[in-house]
Amino acid sequence: AIHEVLDSYFSGLQMRFSTKRYTTAWDRLEAGIVMGCAVSPILFVIVMQVLLRAVENKASTTDRGGGFEEFKAEKTRLQLMLKVSKDGMVRSVQPNLKTGRKWKAVDAICDAENNLKTKEMMGVIQTGRQGLGNSNVKWWPKATGKIQRVLVIQEVRSEEERNMYVKAIQQSQQGRWTIRDPAVQKPLT
Repeated sequence: AIHEVLDSYFSGLQMRFSTKRYTTAWDRLEAGIVMGCAVSPILFVIVMQVLLRAVENKASTTDRGGGFEEFKAEKTRLQLMLKVSKDGMVRSVQPNLKTGRKWKAVDAICDAENNLKTKEMMGVIQTGRQGLGNSNVKWWPKATGKIQRVLVIQEVRSEEERNMYVKAIQQSQQGRWTIRDPAVQKPLT
């Protein structure tokens, strides 16, 4: 009797899931077990669709830095955590992280903090079709703790991205992908 009441109650129930980029179609909720999972088969399929869409979006992005941008961001994060550690002994020692000979996390942090202070003096810069007043900006002097660390790491990432872009433009023929004009056509001989 209870089984029939539940079946009649859920017989017309429909659901869908939405994310920022994808919304599933309306599907009727069913009772059942899929692959040992005590979840509705339709619910299982919908969740899998959402996960697959998320993976497709991640897979379609291009890898431009060979992982070096992430390396720098993580070393910066670690150096910042050691710099503002709650443990006084760790703060006083200030360990020097091994990052290589061409790039130092301490220098990158100093540059990023100076860039953030300069940005605060310059104010908000509009880019693209953003429009006036549509950005929510976190300013360096007003930020505290974790927000400051996040701002510094974002600045280190954006600096690395600018450096990669400059490098690509410096390569005259190879960097043509950054310019709208087509590459120079060479005659076939």
